[in-house]
Amino acid sequence: MWCFNEYTNDCYNTNKISHFQNILIEEGFKLTHIGKDIILDKRKQTQMIKITQENSINDYENFVELYKSGKKINGYDKYIERINILNLKPDELDIDKLGYLVYDEYNLNSYFNLLKLFKTDDYIDEKIDDLNIKSYSVKIVNNVYNKIGLIRKFEKLFNIQPFDFDFILENDGDINKLTDCEFIKYKKIFRSEKKKPAKLNDLKIFYKQMIENITGNNLNVIIKDKNKKVDNKRTVKYCMNEILINNFYSLSIRNGEEHNYNYDLLKIFNIDKPNDYKKFCFRNK
Repeated sequence: MWCFNEYTNDCYNTNKISHFQNILIEEGFKLTHIGKDIILDKRKQTQMIKITQENSINDYENFVELYKSGKKINGYDKYIERINILNLKPDELDIDKLGYLVYDEYNLNSYFNLLKLFKTDDYIDEKIDDLNIKSYSVKIVNNVYNKIGLIRKFEKLFNIQPFDFDFILENDGDINKLTDCEFIKYKKIFRSEKKKPAKLNDLKIFYKQMIENITGNNLNVIIKDKNKKVDNKRTVKYCMNEILINNFYSLSIRNGEEHNYNYDLLKIFNIDKPNDYKKFCFRNK
């Protein structure tokens, strides 16, 4: 189950077409296409997205009804696989409960990636070493473990408490610790359009965007804190969604095993290391 879990997650993080295009470009090929690009009307595009979502939700709700009834189910293998991976109970499958992780692969991907942010340094290093042995350079660069490793280097460089989006610098000149070369690397890997941070607030925004690049924007992992008044100006503060993190962590240890978590990081969100993982155990039958 763990191997399948890792395999599935890696699949969600892989865009083979983009990787192939990048390889061709790096080898000197110029990519072209035949035909005139037609920009789809925004109104029509929005309508198509809405209809597709409605159809997908209806399809999932039909599946849940069949699954709960105990009737024979055909054609819903992807949903059943996700339920087994997450060890979900039948009464948790509604979309407004935990079904949103089953229904939408992007939500499931965000779930896994958020939890990876709390893995130990040794575990992250081990995964990067494995990638160096088994994968192409393009895949290594864009892999979530490599990105987490870079974020942790960034935090150490600027002495940032992990997940603190309101950090301060010890000295004004510390913002120049990130060289132009290093920034270009970060910018490409995290797909940022930002210029190199010149002010503390720019650096905070860049740090927040790196976390968002890993977790996605679909589950409100990062939320707005209360607006605060600084020098008679309203400023928006951000923080990690502690309730969501606690819920995802509790879900992840249902198999009664430790998952290489760094409990110093989880402690930030009031999560202590359990004495007995088995008491959290739940498995679908």
